[in-house]
Amino acid sequence: MPPGIPSLCFGTVQLGQAYGVANPSRMLGEEDVQALLDAAWAGGVRRFDTARAYGAAEARLGAWRARTGTAPTIVTKFPPLDSAAAVAGLEASFEASLRALGVARVDGLLAHRAADLRLPGVADWLRGQVGAGAIGAFGASVSESAAIEDCISTEGLGLIQLPLNLADRRAAPLLPSLAAAGIRVHARSIFLQGALLMEPAALPAHLDTLRGPISGLAALASEAGMTPLALALGFALGELGVDSVVFGAYTLSQLAECLAAAGPLDPALRAAAADLFDGLPGEVVDPSRWPR
Repeated sequence: MPPGIPSLCFGTVQLGQAYGVANPSRMLGEEDVQALLDAAWAGGVRRFDTARAYGAAEARLGAWRARTGTAPTIVTKFPPLDSAAAVAGLEASFEASLRALGVARVDGLLAHRAADLRLPGVADWLRGQVGAGAIGAFGASVSESAAIEDCISTEGLGLIQLPLNLADRRAAPLLPSLAAAGIRVHARSIFLQGALLMEPAALPAHLDTLRGPISGLAALASEAGMTPLALALGFALGELGVDSVVFGAYTLSQLAECLAAAGPLDPALRAAAADLFDGLPGEVVDPSRWPR
């Protein structure tokens, strides 16, 4: 990406398990996974996001690395820890991640539950791993703004992953303070688990209030000679203070569309797209509150 524009980071949750409101309820086959990773790399993507909790994703990413000899930048996450044995659990999880990925270090290691950074010994262990060179930076993947404010004071914290999309802009006001603290930001859920790209009539009942905004997004995209995907991706890429934008794809055609569309929007178009989604309730914009 050009200077000043966030880099693209390929998210791998959909490579290790069925994922997303708009995607098939099946896990991709190994051949499809390897083809997607090959195409992402050929398209210039050098960052990959994964996690212990993403099923087979780490192992599949590791198998791809071994087959191709590539050396991507990798961020992974450790699952929620048992407070009675937090450091031991963290060590075991990290060692399992390194084995699955076939690497000696990762660029980032994130807590899947931000509160775990406050458990006794956890932050000290993570700082030690940064000092030893096994981790480039540590931090947390968060869903709520309160979690950002809660963990931002952790000494040595260098990376936050947070949701950011046209419908969910809750974290945007905190980006300047994160930048001032020297904390890198990776934006995820840029398509709201695919909901922003669905046909309005296909949305599940709990997302009824998205139907009008999504119809408006399609019309706005058509007027601009773009796709809704390009508008949604461009919105995230234009957010000041974001270091990397995490995106996912289930098919080679979806991946190709993302790579072709990558670029920030004209500011007026970006504002018009965001205005369509103003005032949506938290239970709609936050997937952690969706029915399961």
